[in-house]
Amino acid sequence: MKRKISAERIFILITTAILSFTLSCSEPDPAETYALVYGLADYLYISDLNLTDDDAEAVADLLEAKGWDVTLRLSSEATLAQIEADISELSAVMDDNDRLLFYYSGHGVSYNDNYWIFPYDGNTADLYSTSINTSILKAMIESSGAGLMTVILDSCNSGGFVDSNITVDTVADNYFKSYSSGISAVNESFSLYLSVSDADQKYTVLSAAGAGEESYETSTIGHGVFTYFLLQTPSYADYNRDGYITLTEAFYYTAYYIDTYWNDDEYEGENDLDYYPHVSAFPVDPLLFEAD
Repeated sequence: MKRKISAERIFILITTAILSFTLSCSEPDPAETYALVYGLADYLYISDLNLTDDDAEAVADLLEAKGWDVTLRLSSEATLAQIEADISELSAVMDDNDRLLFYYSGHGVSYNDNYWIFPYDGNTADLYSTSINTSILKAMIESSGAGLMTVILDSCNSGGFVDSNITVDTVADNYFKSYSSGISAVNESFSLYLSVSDADQKYTVLSAAGAGEESYETSTIGHGVFTYFLLQTPSYADYNRDGYITLTEAFYYTAYYIDTYWNDDEYEGENDLDYYPHVSAFPVDPLLFEAD
């Protein structure tokens, strides 16, 4: 049996979106926009995936079409050393007026109360020296010197990169469980928004799934489910009609459609567990790109 009726989920999503618009404002146009896009379908030491490279290629194409300066690395190109080199190279040209977007589609894991993503040469037998956790990723991204930094992760357990001491998760831990009233979910998310205290926060994260959830790819749509809906946002997610898609709007769109089409068994037989995107609370709502 579904954990709550569709109408209640829609109400919670709409109300959360309204709150986010009320409590944040869009950033001014940055001087330059740079994107690092990584898709890991093949791995050196861990199991391979099928569609994550397709995810990254499609996201890179979208960002390039929207004016981003994109670096794309697929599978064996995306070693830990190469990711570090890519960020180091950008640090030589970026300044506090610029914007960096980091996109990753691939494996993610939770281990020892920490959350990890894997470069091509990442190894579960040696996580701390071969892979990237929440604090390592933030340090890497901040070393670029960018004024605003956005991380988008399509991987299992990726909500751990949101729900940490680094950012504030706007989706309550029990957001998607059974409620006697949807109001309790809205109230908790509202409180999480208000807990943002760093007015200069520059680092935000949008994740495909919660810290304890898996994310999925399916040949039915040829992508990871989250990325499939993320790619639709330029056409359909400009909710306030200002001509731009922000991180909040991307979250709202992907969350609603994952819930509606994946969690409600549109692809029956392919998904074993529901999951739900998570997003950082932030004082300024980062622009992703112009709407179509």
